[in-house]
Amino acid sequence: KHPTDAGIREKSISAHRALGRWLASRGSMREGLDHQRSAVRIADALLPTEPGNMDWLLWAAGAQLDYAATLLHAGQLDDAAAQTRAGCDRVDRLSAQGGDVAQWRRLVVDCLTRRAQVGMASRSDAEALALANRALAASKARRTGEPTERAVQVGQSYKLIGDIQARGGSAAARTACE
Repeated sequence: KHPTDAGIREKSISAHRALGRWLASRGSMREGLDHQRSAVRIADALLPTEPGNMDWLLWAAGAQLDYAATLLHAGQLDDAAAQTRAGCDRVDRLSAQGGDVAQWRRLVVDCLTRRAQVGMASRSDAEALALANRALAASKARRTGEPTERAVQVGQSYKLIGDIQARGGSAAARTACE
């Protein structure tokens, strides 16, 4: 097949995302970021060919939120914040379609979680805590999708809230917890 084939490009998004996560988890941060950046770039190029394709929008949003998580881990806060905003904009576009699509709801939780993590890294503890609590509420409200995945999201939300609280945070953050 030709390398510009949409089917090949859509599969390469998932491949670059997975390889990027794996490399970063093994300490090859630069290479991991390169693959995740490629996933975002390919998704960005694919979307205009069929703007109404919600699957491609889903993959693009997921790729950006994955990339943002790795950027945060690498200490690149400004880039992580930009990728989080762009990914969450795409999640909002999916959510505006309505319906109870499990993958869209998972991305809503991922978006809120990433925003809370960016807030925490920025020392905006009150904002981070509010976003983490919204992620918890959204993860608890999910009624569709894999039960184990939903339970993991709930647990991750509780952990994020605990991390923010354990840091001591600001007086506003401590008040918001009570």
